[in-house]
Amino acid sequence: MESKVLAEEIINLLESKKAQDIVLIDISKKVDFADYFIICSAHSTKQTQGLTDFITFELEKFGIKPLGIEGYELGQWIVIDYDTVIVHIFYEP
Repeated sequence: MESKVLAEEIINLLESKKAQDIVLIDISKKVDFADYFIICSAHSTKQTQGLTDFITFELEKFGIKPLGIEGYELGQWIVIDYDTVIVHIFYEP
């Protein structure tokens, strides 16, 4: 899946589960390790974990699996690495 299409799909998934303050940042001309950052916030650690679970579950239906997930256990700041798209989900107390 093209990185822009993947980023848009992730944003749609985040919106459907009430993620807040969703921002898409095109970093393709500044770094060589990814094309897009998606940054959003949630109102609890359970919501950050739920958003992560939902995104990974839905994208696995298309055969898309993350290269890695960091911060899931605590849920304060979760990073999901989809190679060209990196998702940051913050708990905003």
